[in-house]
Amino acid sequence: MKLTHKRKSDSSTWALILHAKSFAPCSRLLTGNPGHNLPSYLGKTSYKEPTDISVNNYSEADKDGLNFFGRLQKSPAYFEAFTGHMEAWTAWKTPLTEVYDTTALLEGAKLGDGSPFMVDVGGNTGIDISRVLEKHPDLPAGSLVLQDLPEVIVNAQVDEKVTAMTHDFFLPQPVKGSRAYFMHAVLHDWPDDKARLLLENTKEAMVKGYSKLLVYDIVLPPTGASISQSTMDVNMMSLLSASERTQGAWEKLLTESGFKIVKFWPDPQQYEMIIEAEIA
Repeated sequence: MKLTHKRKSDSSTWALILHAKSFAPCSRLLTGNPGHNLPSYLGKTSYKEPTDISVNNYSEADKDGLNFFGRLQKSPAYFEAFTGHMEAWTAWKTPLTEVYDTTALLEGAKLGDGSPFMVDVGGNTGIDISRVLEKHPDLPAGSLVLQDLPEVIVNAQVDEKVTAMTHDFFLPQPVKGSRAYFMHAVLHDWPDDKARLLLENTKEAMVKGYSKLLVYDIVLPPTGASISQSTMDVNMMSLLSASERTQGAWEKLLTESGFKIVKFWPDPQQYEMIIEAEIA
């Protein structure tokens, strides 16, 4: 089976980004009622940073009182649109293999006993993990793992060498001893208490001194954040009671979850960074 995901320079990717069928409903989902409701919601809460994932700005604006992920589960059209949006957004971003040195990571990997090389946690339909295989086509079958919820994995578009499996990341991580556990734009969806649970589940599957945690997410600068970063920060608050994090906030979250940061790897677009961490 050939890889079906294309690089961001390909016309097929730009067609996906501009695909009106996905763009229109996703725009309504992300910036419609929740955006209009946010000023009044913040006023009611005395402008405190929201942290409740169930009863929040989005649920207050939703006609059925559902939170963001509840609305996705109830509305197939919105779910399809959002999945397409995330595919397009990921395709636009700099591939992880052009930000982080996966070759050095591979040199220290122990794959002879069938152990995995990388687990893409919450990896949607597989763009990121497919790019790893493009960079390292000689990786053995089964050494790359894509994980997401069942309704996402059913639409996964990956090579037969990649193991696509269903997994709820708030439950214990079933794939043990991988060289790396990768999360792209996952932790920014969740306030700190939920993010810590996700990280702790991942840590329990890791091998100290061998396994790496790779978090590909926005790292807000102290001042002068770009309009794209700032807009995403407001969207996370409006939709999910979450936020983008500064370097200090990332250090605090990861330290509290039992990790130590090795290095921040900025992407050339200056939008996100890969945070390399390991068990403390």
